[in-house]
Amino acid sequence: MRIRNYSVVRSPCATNIVHHHFNEPRRHENECWGRLPALRKGGYSHDVQVNIGTGIGGTKHYVDTVAEKDGRKFLISLKWQQVSGTAEQKVPFEVISLVQAILDSGDEYSKAYLVLGGEGWKLRDFYTGGGLEKHVEYANRVEIVTLEHFIARANQGRL
Repeated sequence: MRIRNYSVVRSPCATNIVHHHFNEPRRHENECWGRLPALRKGGYSHDVQVNIGTGIGGTKHYVDTVAEKDGRKFLISLKWQQVSGTAEQKVPFEVISLVQAILDSGDEYSKAYLVLGGEGWKLRDFYTGGGLEKHVEYANRVEIVTLEHFIARANQGRL
């Protein structure tokens, strides 16, 4: 079942290509995500590269995945940091953007997940341990988790 009322763009981006090894084989070169078997195993339907409306600053806001199960929808944003770089600096803005998307949606989205993958994170423990919470109130709307933690929860149907 596909989620309705969304504009979906399939494009090869760095995050999708890096996460490809967790997915099923591609049928087409531009289908970087495959079918996200962890979500499927957990009973979730999902779409990738979803335009969820207007973001902060008036630009289109795309999330990597919108997953749905039992009438609840979840926004999922993936950040990959292979070596030290700028992804860490983008995490606070992504949290703010996800909170705003949930607030703007009314009750459409239950929660958002910001998934941190790769071994290049210096602030991974800070983010996943709630260190950002004293600066931005988001705990009941956005959960920052490691890729491994997210896959385990998705496999079990416990987002």
